[in-house]
Amino acid sequence: MSYKYIIKQYDMKEGEKNAKLVRIYESMKPKEAARIFEEVQLNVLLEVVGGVRETRLAPILASMELFLKPKK
Repeated sequence: MSYKYIIKQYDMKEGEKNAKLVRIYESMKPKEAARIFEEVQLNVLLEVVGGVRETRLAPILASMELFLKPKK
């Protein structure tokens, strides 16, 4: 097996995992998804957010504490 084949297989598995996460987050209530998004590592969050439809993502982002806290 070549390293290119192994990398391709890894990328496919990661893509499948991310697609599954996207479906899960899109089916959640925005406040629930926002609570989880606030705890997820940034690299994982960016991968998942890239796949979420904008109409589902907007309410999630609006519910995140990061965006709700008043600036001092």
